Amino acid sequence: MKHLCCQCYVFVVVLCLSLSFSSAQDKEALAIIQRYEHASGLDKISNEEMSSWHIEATTNMEGVNMDIDMYYQDSTQLYAKVLMGDLELIMTMNGSQNATFTMNGETIPLPKEMAQALQKQLITPNSYRWNADDYLFTLADSMQVGKHICPGVQIIPKKTVPSLENSVVYFDPHSGMPVLLIATITEDGTTHQARCTYEAVKRYGDIKLPSRYVMTIDDSAQPVMDITIRSFKLGSSMPESLFEGLK
Repeated sequence: MKHLCCQCYVFVVVLCLSLSFSSAQDKEALAIIQRYEHASGLDKISNEEMSSWHIEATTNMEGVNMDIDMYYQDSTQLYAKVLMGDLELIMTMNGSQNATFTMNGETIPLPKEMAQALQKQLITPNSYRWNADDYLFTLADSMQVGKHICPGVQIIPKKTVPSLENSVVYFDPHSGMPVLLIATITEDGTTHQARCTYEAVKRYGDIKLPSRYVMTIDDSAQPVMDITIRSFKLGSSMPESLFEGLK
């Protein structure tokens, strides 16, 4: 289950934060996506601005509290620092050939094969972005979420995403913002249903997004992950000092 939760964490971070733009496909589904983009302000954000960001978050994963500080830039650089009590973990990616892992000040280089795999999995790939080049959009059945009947959009990757299928996002009929994601995740041949609720919409500069993401697996009422985004800044340059002593 812990390995599954790690997969879920990566999946949620990239899927919830990989926000982009769509073009005509299923007209009704497209209208829902476009309404969300307008409501969030994403329709005014360029792809260049979306190519780099800085996020600070607090996460509880299976009862373990973590503070996360993460920079991402141009699909080639990643810096992620995770604090768990007295334990400090740092992972860096500086190109597809250079990655390091640091635990409490001791740094080890990661093999090139692992660095390349991490670049595909941990850095936001185009296959996770909600745009017409990478996804097909179809209208899903509406579903009651809380007090509202919410329209759903099935988001289908044009390229197969390992372990992930049948992702449907439900949107608030009044605000246009996402409220629930339901996806099927396969782990070692076993299929699980992941549900992620989007809560507490907050403004981050020129855009507004949900600031809390709570994930449950299958029929469990106990969250396996609860993320609160403290800050999120688009177009944030990555300080070169973050890589000093880690190469």
